[in-house]
Amino acid sequence: MASVLAGLDQYDLTGLFGRPRRSTEEVEYRQRVFRDLDGTALNKKMTKFSASMALVRRRLEYAGKLSAVQDAGCCHTVLPGAEGAAHTPRRG
Repeated sequence: MASVLAGLDQYDLTGLFGRPRRSTEEVEYRQRVFRDLDGTALNKKMTKFSASMALVRRRLEYAGKLSAVQDAGCCHTVLPGAEGAAHTPRRG
């Protein structure tokens, strides 16, 4: 099971793969799904979708941290990469 789940830690799939299957039909269905995903255009779309969802999860986590800082009474927050923006002279 470890080799199947290698590199997929962020998805927490142990529960999905770790529990016994109830029937032969269930095993065959899962095998068909994985065959459909193996090296196809659908696989590329699913990979792109899962990468987008991972980005959403990271941004939500960051937003939660910002909210916690504001709730703690901090007067301001600094976005990553904007540390010197307030001191940068404007052009124009």
